[in-house]
Amino acid sequence: MILICVTVIIEINKGSEKMNKESVKRIEHFEPILDKSKESVDSFKKSLEKFNNQCKNAKELSDYYGSEEWFSDFDAYENGEIDKNIKCGVLSEDEVFDVIEEYRSIALEMLDTASYILKNI
Repeated sequence: MILICVTVIIEINKGSEKMNKESVKRIEHFEPILDKSKESVDSFKKSLEKFNNQCKNAKELSDYYGSEEWFSDFDAYENGEIDKNIKCGVLSEDEVFDVIEEYRSIALEMLDTASYILKNI
């Protein structure tokens, strides 16, 4: 009778050790995922705040681009009325257009990401 009880206790302990090893393996797998997730969220929050603040300026740039003022400034630059040493990237049609399109592209990507998070996490 004692031998049977000892054998049962040993078998229970072996099962417990196996279960603990599996638990440890899962924990060790998920712990770095949690750490990276927290790091990514913190980093993204900071970047998003900076990006959102800059969006207000981008709106102002978008309103200026193609306006009467923009065309007047462009003509003044082309006619030599503005010193060629002054940085005038804002008068480059491609550069401003590309930045505005990047904002829109990022916005669409953020919508996709938000949709994925809301549906799956």
